[in-house]
Amino acid sequence: MDTPNAAGEVVAVACGDGLKLTMGFDWKTQTITAATFQTFGSRCV
Repeated sequence: MDTPNAAGEVVAVACGDGLKLTMGFDWKTQTITAATFQTFGSRCV
């Protein structure tokens, strides 16, 4: 996605797992035009 309108990131400090979410939003039609996510980290035990 070239220019996301919104982005967020969450990380679990205890085990280092995380999620990054980016979204493109069309304000005129009030719809989500694109969304991507990426997860990372290790296995929590």
